[in-house]
Amino acid sequence: MTSEPLQPIADAITHEIVRLEAAYGLPLGVAVTIDPRAGTITAHGEGLRRSGPREELVATLTRNGLPHATLRSSATIVVYPSAA
Repeated sequence: MTSEPLQPIADAITHEIVRLEAAYGLPLGVAVTIDPRAGTITAHGEGLRRSGPREELVATLTRNGLPHATLRSSATIVVYPSAA
C-alpha cells in the first residue's frame, strides 16, 4: 500500500490534534506518521499520556470508524484504516 490513500486520514488526525492543543491550551507534542508497508498511521507523543486529549482522540477515531490500538506505555495510538 502506498501512503497516498492514507494521507487524508493522517491529515485529519493532525487537524484533530491541533484542535485538541487549542482546546487544552497546551502543545501536545504529537507527531503523526504513515507506515505505507503496514498500512497504518501512528500518532505518538507525550501529550497522549494525558487522559483528556488521548480519550478525545480515541473517541474521534471511534466515531469515524477507524480501528485503532492505544499503547499508553509508549504514548502511541496506531490506526488501522485498511481494516475499516
